[in-house]
Amino acid sequence: LNEDRGSYKKAESYFLESLEIAKKNNNEFDLHISYFYLGGFYKEIGLLDKAENYYLKALSIREKLYGKEYYGLATTLNNLGEIYLIKGFHEKAKVYYLRSLSLREKELGENHPDVSFNHMWLGDLYLEITNYEKAEDYYLKALSIRKKVFGNNNHLVANSLFWLGYLNKAKGDFKKSEDFYLNCLYIQENLFGETNSDIAITLNWLGDLYQEQGEFKKAEKNYLRALKINRELFGENNKLVAGNLQFLGQLFQSQGLYKKA
Repeated sequence: LNEDRGSYKKAESYFLESLEIAKKNNNEFDLHISYFYLGGFYKEIGLLDKAENYYLKALSIREKLYGKEYYGLATTLNNLGEIYLIKGFHEKAKVYYLRSLSLREKELGENHPDVSFNHMWLGDLYLEITNYEKAEDYYLKALSIRKKVFGNNNHLVANSLFWLGYLNKAKGDFKKSEDFYLNCLYIQENLFGETNSDIAITLNWLGDLYQEQGEFKKAEKNYLRALKINRELFGENNKLVAGNLQFLGQLFQSQGLYKKA
């Protein structure tokens, strides 16, 4: 609760006190739990070196207790993969993500929704290093799993479609990007109605796609709709609303419409 409220010092003191008790009792199970939670705490507040250190300690103990093929290692491996990705250590991130994927596939099968998240994370990794072919392969695997498990009308399917739209824009394939974004938007509107923050995000990226192609009217339409949604949801004095206004300003500036901008 203290962590959720941003009382980080207080939260840290409780986590560290719990760790000291586990050390005094020489209880390895409790010790690895304390290390795991401290890793999560430091990751949340952006102290990635500390987070890495505690996650590695948790992983080492859990491997000692249960072996290296234990399915329960997957979450810690993913968290370490995420930390290394943020820090720019892409090869390290790949090692941990792939190991987690292997454990989950062995335990859950290849078409489990949890496995789809591993494919998405690997897609993110390859997208960041601009290996678009591999990124697309992993994103499409995630999409396939999610469609099999949930059907087409599901928020996780929409999430996969969104990232395929983003990826194809990065590749310069604007038509494919538009198709993926529009399919994502269609699902989101079916699920959430027309006033939803995820819909506003998709509209902004559609606006950006159209702006890059010089389709300024389409871009404006999408930006304005996103602005309307965010105003309705969050009011005028919100950073998302400010962001929408900046997008519109940049759009008009790019057309030489300085008064409007």
